[in-house]
Amino acid sequence: MRRLLVLAVVAILASGVAFAAKEDELNNTPDYSNDSQAPPSTAATPQITEDFEAGVPPAGWSTVDDDGSGLVWTACIATGQSNDTNGSGDCAIASSDDFGSASYDTSLITESYNFCASVNSGMDVSLNFQNYAGYDWFYIDCSADGGANWVNYLAWNEDHGTWGNPPGEDVSLDISDMDGESSVICRFRYYDPVVHFNWWVMVDDFVLMSDGAITTPGVPDCGGGGVPATTGIGLMLLVLALGGSSAYFLRRK
Repeated sequence: MRRLLVLAVVAILASGVAFAAKEDELNNTPDYSNDSQAPPSTAATPQITEDFEAGVPPAGWSTVDDDGSGLVWTACIATGQSNDTNGSGDCAIASSDDFGSASYDTSLITESYNFCASVNSGMDVSLNFQNYAGYDWFYIDCSADGGANWVNYLAWNEDHGTWGNPPGEDVSLDISDMDGESSVICRFRYYDPVVHFNWWVMVDDFVLMSDGAITTPGVPDCGGGGVPATTGIGLMLLVLALGGSSAYFLRRK
């Protein structure tokens, strides 16, 4: 009985220390020295939008738990937390504060997009990221090969937006190196490889911008490979019209 009482006291004290440390961290001035961010987009026309009002993940999107801890992206309303971005209604959130002490590496991944006709492509998104003592990271990446390789456009390791309330921070990113790609996915990644009790990141009002079309779903290629079906039929008719010897000649060539 005494041992159980001691363990309970230790747990309460440890919890108190954690909360005191988090409270102290709120009073620190954010340091943006570890940030990296792509330049803003110059595109003018929205092509794809997602406001997360229909749930998280949206249709065609996915969430992954690469750490295996169980912490994943969900809807803000499901955690009982307000939308602290500059958006309204629901939002997507990955919350260490709601989950508790754990390491984690969780990504919210978009569906696949066709950038074949895209020009000056960009991404606009509204965010709120509350970092704890420099432990956790938030990334925005895109991939043109199904996630085998990722191009990083934003890496945050400090607070962005107000704690516990709006405003958040609106971000515009130039992702024009994805122009001309047939199948593009992007991800929002929340990452801390060490067991910590951190805060959260929120995402809302995701928009893909371009001066050319961006469509969904992605396609195998942008039309550069293979012989079009109409061309193949035309060649077959030509062979039949020319006769056997010509057909042999065409086959040999």
